[in-house]
Amino acid sequence: MISVVERNGLVSASVTDDGRGLPETSRLGPRGDGLEGGFGMSGMRERAELVGGELEWGRAPERGTIMRLTVPLTGRPRHVGESPTP
Repeated sequence: MISVVERNGLVSASVTDDGRGLPETSRLGPRGDGLEGGFGMSGMRERAELVGGELEWGRAPERGTIMRLTVPLTGRPRHVGESPTP
């Protein structure tokens, strides 16, 4: 399921699947965040932070995984030629 909502100057997007979910905590490595072995999740988190946002992931309520991205609309970088928002 995919959800995108704008509220109070924030855009929140979430993606939830019903797959196997994340590995047990003991299999996530010393940091416990699942970032070992690749750059995908850490790269997405870094990109979110570059625009003042946050990226979180964890187990979905029943089964599977949920990933949530929250980004503020104010203060986001403008692209060349883009007009400021009122």
